[in-house]
Formats: sequence, C-alpha cells, structure tokens
Amino acid sequence: MEDRRFNLIDPAGNRLLIGAQHTAPQSTVDRTTHFARAFETSYRLMYAKDEPAAAAKVLDLALSKAEDVTVTLRYRAYVLRADIAVSMNERDTVRTFIREAERLRLSDTELEEVKEERGKLNELRVDLEDLND
Repeated sequence: MEDRRFNLIDPAGNRLLIGAQHTAPQSTVDRTTHFARAFETSYRLMYAKDEPAAAAKVLDLALSKAEDVTVTLRYRAYVLRADIAVSMNERDTVRTFIREAERLRLSDTELEEVKEERGKLNELRVDLEDLND
C-alpha cells in the first residue's frame, strides 16, 4: 500500500487527485499469495483508479475463496471492503464488513501491525452514521 487517494471532479469535468502517503512499509503485505495479490489489485482499483465497483468485485471473489490468509491481511481486507462499500453507499455491506473485522481475534503484535487500519475502521463507523442520516 503506497498511498490513499481520492478524486474530485468539478462540473466542467476537471479532475483533481488528492493523495496521502501511508506510513506502513510496503513489506507489511505478503504479495506471494493469490489473496494478497487480489487485495493489492482491489486497493489500487479503489484508491488509484477510483473504480470502487471493480475493486469490490475483485475483493469479494478473493474473500469468498480465502482460506489460508493471515489474520492481519484478512483484517485489512475487511476494512478495505467496508471503505469500498461506503464509497458506493452500501450501508448493509459496510455494517457486515465492520462486524467481520471486529470479530477477528488479534494479538497485541497483530493489533500494532494494523494500527492504521484500526483508525480507518473508526472513520468508517462515523461514515456509516452519516450514511444513515
């Protein structure tokens, strides 16, 4: 994960890309598994390409087949999928993936590894409340 991005498009069609660098090192995600590659693809589709529907499709398929996935990567995937759902105004899906992330049992070390994603999960809870209004 290099950065988090979003696009602003004005009425004239001009696009402004806003991005923020992640503090987590790139090596935090094992890219050798199919699931890890799907996670990275979904992440890029969501934040670099602004294609949440495509990102959701890739990640949903990977999650449906995920068996031997580390708990930290699964947590990151649930948070990413909830974020995708927020961008698509899918309240029920947001709730589902927030619950899935909360159900995972993480050790203190694992909690530290997903510190950034835990912060994002808190933001998503606020976003969910805004979607309900």
